[in-house]
Amino acid sequence: KNQAGGVEGLKYASSAGLPVTVMEPLRGGSLVKDAPNSVLDMVGVYREKRSLAEWCFRWLYDKPEVTVVLSGTSTMEQLDDDLRIFSDSGSGVMSEEDGKFIEDIAKEYKSSTVIPCTDCKYCMPCSQGVMITAVFALFNKYRLTGEDAVKNFYVKNFYEKGRGADRCISCGVCERHCPQGLKITGLLSSAHEELLN
Repeated sequence: KNQAGGVEGLKYASSAGLPVTVMEPLRGGSLVKDAPNSVLDMVGVYREKRSLAEWCFRWLYDKPEVTVVLSGTSTMEQLDDDLRIFSDSGSGVMSEEDGKFIEDIAKEYKSSTVIPCTDCKYCMPCSQGVMITAVFALFNKYRLTGEDAVKNFYVKNFYEKGRGADRCISCGVCERHCPQGLKITGLLSSAHEELLN
């Protein structure tokens, strides 16, 4: 909703007569595979039984301004599911109640995300080799799941390989490029401390 121009950008492009193509509608699958349990619970008890991926796609193609939604798939099962979902696509497919449900899901995602990094990578590359957006993604995943495997992954693949948040020298270059206005250096320090201990 708020990425790459968001709904406002969508409406602006459409008003200028431009066709709008949506790429990465599931943020590389992370909206589905890393969904908070609270979101999955909401989807599970809602009156309309649909997968989380289907809700995401329906929200997009319900918008009359959207011309094309590009969905990447890596398995035949995902492709079959996308074909089923998009066979019933078009604007106006969601009720007002469905729209409210999607807003509630978006709020739940937002409240479950400690660091609201959109993974745009404008902060990259870091002169010290810190994998900023990946560290934030791992930190958010750890806070969401509490799994020690996430911490172990950080230690083995980032900290021990010299790409961890401890390499940050607080130069602030990344912060000047962040469209979200994140205080990256402080967030990196907090993320590193929690992921390392």
